[in-house]
Amino acid sequence: TKNGIAWNQLLAYDFGASLSYFGFTLGGSFGSWGKSLNAKNGVYSCPYDYSKNLSSQNCENSSRTLKNSSYFTTGLAYQIGPINTSITSINSSFQTNKYNAISFGIDYKIKKNLLTYFEITQYKFRSDEINILNFSNEIKVANFTKKIENNGGKVFLTGIYYLF
Repeated sequence: TKNGIAWNQLLAYDFGASLSYFGFTLGGSFGSWGKSLNAKNGVYSCPYDYSKNLSSQNCENSSRTLKNSSYFTTGLAYQIGPINTSITSINSSFQTNKYNAISFGIDYKIKKNLLTYFEITQYKFRSDEINILNFSNEIKVANFTKKIENNGGKVFLTGIYYLF
């Protein structure tokens, strides 16, 4: 316990597999944190009720509970000669937050120790958690609501990889 709040112990697992055939590789994984490091009691042990202030939350008598946290990934790659392409995705959930991303990449091996690459990733984050770390400092964020804003975007990455 810390500050009167009991926390679940860390317990997590992950497993994955991949198959390759004639230049194609298909892979995936699944992992779970369960309720690791989630509060067992107090206002952080159940989903936030936006109709109440943080100090008014009552999780002790609530039937609403936080779900297990988990993620899964998938990917498909193809290599022909010096060119390698791949498309991968990840989907995860933590408490009531959701995150997913999909990425496409291509690289070209110029020499044994030199390759160029390009990658584009699109991600989305959907939040349903409050942004309050201190009971005495309950502030409003994100368009005057009490929650963290949803977020999304694209990432472009390009470069040269050289191995000494």
